[in-house]
Amino acid sequence: MSNTIKLKSSATPGKVPLASDLASGEVAINTADGIIYALVNGAVVPLNPATSPMSAVDGLEDVVANLQARIEALEHGTVYQEDGETDMKLISSSTKNTTTFFEFDGLLNDSKYSCFMLVLQNINISDSEFSQKHIGIGVQSVGAGMGYWDGYGSSRTSVIANDHSSTPMVKEYSGIRLIDEKFDNLQMSGQINITPATDGGLGSIQAHLETGNGPYASAYLSCEWFGQMTGLKIFSSVSDVMSGTVHLYGLMK
Repeated sequence: MSNTIKLKSSATPGKVPLASDLASGEVAINTADGIIYALVNGAVVPLNPATSPMSAVDGLEDVVANLQARIEALEHGTVYQEDGETDMKLISSSTKNTTTFFEFDGLLNDSKYSCFMLVLQNINISDSEFSQKHIGIGVQSVGAGMGYWDGYGSSRTSVIANDHSSTPMVKEYSGIRLIDEKFDNLQMSGQINITPATDGGLGSIQAHLETGNGPYASAYLSCEWFGQMTGLKIFSSVSDVMSGTVHLYGLMK
């Protein structure tokens, strides 16, 4: 459920709030004139020139987008952090000790962000009774009924892996897989870059992984994707338990 942030307002042209109408730090907006007012040193002053249309107020759209991102983060029980140096925003973080998936439900808003990046920190998988293990990506999309689909049997992941002792290995996995090999324990960090498809075009998922053990020491992976992305899930084999932290970032449009 979305929350609505509503300021004090007036739709009467030329209407200016009185000093008694506002508390210190409070703002009001005249929706007819497109002017925002604040109480400064006991006097009501406009924050934007009267000659500027509201849609052209410098930074207003960014302010609204950042407020909405904070609201979404609160609704999902996550954190929101603004980086003042770049347009890359931390949308959500997930830290788990015993799990079979890290989920970012409905957070890939391609109307706000042009691309996304997942940062994987110290992802661990403990030994289990099965030697063949996998870590995959499930994509949530409108076409899949808002469920998660891992592309198994349709999409294919191309892999260039390196064990630092031989020529890089060229592999291919069925579905959107980060790893699908035989191994006991795994320690992994890295990043996954996601470019959503736009206007019915082609999107992509690309990853760079570094592992402390497992089937290889490092790998580059890529997979194409058709359709709208609305969320992502990183999951392990059903019998395997993961721990670690995953951060989701978005590049503002």
